This record gives sequence, structure tokens and C-alpha cells, in this order.
Amino acid sequence: MKSERAPLLKILGDETRRRILLLLNEKGNLTYSDIIDKLVIANTGSLNYHLKVLGDLLLKNDAGQYALSEKGKLAARLLLEFPEDDGQLFKQWIKVNLMSKEPKYLLNGTLFWLSALLSLAILAVLNDINMQSMIFPWLFFISGLFYFILHYRRSRKNKQQQNKA
Repeated sequence: MKSERAPLLKILGDETRRRILLLLNEKGNLTYSDIIDKLVIANTGSLNYHLKVLGDLLLKNDAGQYALSEKGKLAARLLLEFPEDDGQLFKQWIKVNLMSKEPKYLLNGTLFWLSALLSLAILAVLNDINMQSMIFPWLFFISGLFYFILHYRRSRKNKQQQNKA
């Protein structure tokens, strides 16, 4: 089945798509007309749109029946575990866990400096240390320094905010 990739938040945010997922989770394989009948959908264009948005959450077998893929089963499980929230709890979880995470400047800086050391070691083993070959170690070193400065500035700002409170 051809799929149009859409964020899970968009997919689960629509009542019709949630009903389709829950129906297929409950009944298993269903034909297109079974879905229309059981969900009482008057407009076939609307169902086609929702099936397209569901994309890789669905599978279509040789007999033309729709079923949930592994991702679809996980999405249905999520809907079953949080039935009363109407998608709001899931949206809140996305905000808290995915959108508000602070970047890991210290980790990034360390990784860039390790990359600089590794590239210097490779150049030393190859006995090819010249101005042109040193460009990448310098770029890694400068990038790491940039991230360490960002980490320092953020930690300093956090300390100032804690002192005000």
C-alpha cells in the first residue's frame, strides 16, 4: 500500500482515523465497504483520504482487506490506553518529551573533539600531516569549542535564574 508520511500527532488527532484504527484493531481484516458500513461514513472520498493519511499504519492484503501493521497496532494500543483524552494527553506528551528537550551541547562538543583527535590519529598513522590534511581536525576542534561555549553560556544562565529564585 502506498503511504503518505504524516506525523503521528496529525494521524491520531482526527476522530475518523482513530475510529478506523480502533475498528481494525477490534475486527482484524476488513474490506473497504465493511469500514464504510461499520463507521457509517457517507463520503467515500473522505474515507480514501483518511486511509491515505493512515499510510503505513495499515496493510492491504491480496483480497483487498485492510489490517493494522505493527505501527498501526502500536497506535491502536496507545489509543486504547488513553481513551478519554481525545488525543490531548498524547499531544501533551509530545510537547513535554520531544519538543522541550534542551540540546546536549556538552555531548556534541565532546563528540566533535573526539572526532578531531581521531582524525589527527589517522593522519599521524598515514604520515600525511600537511596544511590541507589538517582542515578537518581544525573544523572538528572549532565546532567542539563552539558547543562547549554554548554549554557554558547555558549553564551560566541557569545558575543566574536559580539565584534570582
